[in-house]
Amino acid sequence: MTPPAARRSPAELGPLVAIFSVLVAGCDSLRATVVEHYPSGYAPTAGAAPVPGAAVAGEGAPAGGGAKLLRRIGGIAEPTDLAFAPAGMRTLLVAEKGGKLRRFDLSGPEPVEREPLLQLEVLTRSEQGLLGLAFAPDFGSSGGALYFNATRACSNAGGCTQVARVQVQIDGERWTAGAPELLLEVAQPYANHNAGQLAFGPEGALYVGLGDGGWRDDPQGHGQDVATLLGSMLRIDPSRAEGGKPYAIPADQPKITGAPPETWAVGLRNPWRFSFAPDGRLIVADVGQNRWEELDLVAAGDNLGWAIREGRHCAVEGADCAADGMVEPFYEYPHADGDASVTGGYVYTGAALPALAGRYVFGDFVSGRVWSVPLPADPSGPLVKAELLGRWQILPSTFGRDPQGELWVADFGKGDLYQIVP
Repeated sequence: MTPPAARRSPAELGPLVAIFSVLVAGCDSLRATVVEHYPSGYAPTAGAAPVPGAAVAGEGAPAGGGAKLLRRIGGIAEPTDLAFAPAGMRTLLVAEKGGKLRRFDLSGPEPVEREPLLQLEVLTRSEQGLLGLAFAPDFGSSGGALYFNATRACSNAGGCTQVARVQVQIDGERWTAGAPELLLEVAQPYANHNAGQLAFGPEGALYVGLGDGGWRDDPQGHGQDVATLLGSMLRIDPSRAEGGKPYAIPADQPKITGAPPETWAVGLRNPWRFSFAPDGRLIVADVGQNRWEELDLVAAGDNLGWAIREGRHCAVEGADCAADGMVEPFYEYPHADGDASVTGGYVYTGAALPALAGRYVFGDFVSGRVWSVPLPADPSGPLVKAELLGRWQILPSTFGRDPQGELWVADFGKGDLYQIVP
């Protein structure tokens, strides 16, 4: 989620954050400056309860187009991910950066909060925290496995990305989570570019996105170092153990010379959010650095180009950076008018907004803009064109898609969850 305007060190930014964080939601320049060091102790101001039918239109949408945001839930402390339980269960889990996993009952006209499912001890500097959630494909009315991605204290020392699962038991309205079982641990050299997304693919494998480890300019060269898990998309089968690990490697995993067996694709900077299209293709929103944000369709064994390429351009102007053997994005946008940090979303599969049918919806964490784009048949062709749905005074940290195919978006700053409506 890191925008490139965060040039100063954390020590230099500390006093600025303390003074100006209350202004972040309304000032683009301040948002671009302090977003990476947004205070983990931030508590959203309590607001009025959501009013049914009261939705807010965004700025800048074309006449007759766009959408509105309907506030459904408030009072979340720095939401980082949304996970809807399988169809028929009418339950939403919301991850807070600080480690709490909150649960909402959606069976009535308005969401009702139930007992939190988890309170994890996590690290919270910069982009650390509880960052991603995924229900197991066979999760059902009696429960099952729930997976999370969090930055926690390593089993030896320092900060690590930890992918773990908990067994959830459901008895009526009561959900009970067991103790976390650690599956995968990856040391993080810096507190940013931890990525954090988890998602099960259509074939049932678990995908884990890892950034280059930070700080900026990929100082340790992880993007093109296939020997490390950092800067990569991982793919594992957590349904069975193999080779002394609590997971197995799918039989059809790509063979990337020199890479660990978990590696599915390389060359990523910070794949904060990714999802699968209805046709099974993986859509990754990779957060850029100096000039470009990008959307990629990623296949097995792909190299996305970081830190040689940024979007369809040289990461360093004037450098020799031919894209030979690298996959180019199907959409990119420059850092202009306050845009600086892409937040990936989902393909719309609902019924309320037919104009969005089959289109991928995403936003920018810094500017608050939300767009939709078509998915190309050939991602190596010309860049697709985006349609602006609107611009809102929010920090869109994550999107969610409910079992009906309708989309939600979370505001990291004020702690509100919105549904995208006509």
